[in-house]
Amino acid sequence: MKRTYSTEEAARQVQIHRATLMRWLAADKVKPSIEVLLSNGNVLHRWTEADIRQLATFKKENYWQGGGRPPKEK
Repeated sequence: MKRTYSTEEAARQVQIHRATLMRWLAADKVKPSIEVLLSNGNVLHRWTEADIRQLATFKKENYWQGGGRPPKEK
């Protein structure tokens, strides 16, 4: 059986915040191979190693590294 990773673990591996990955998921910019519908209506995302490689590629092509607001001028 192949190893899968939680959303938290996948985000940590590509060095982004979990909230960033959740925003990308909500905007359909990325998608894991495995989505499990839970009985309460939530969806559990599981990421394979291939998914994480694709996620890293997406980050490299689309993620702004500066982040945040520009510093205030004094």
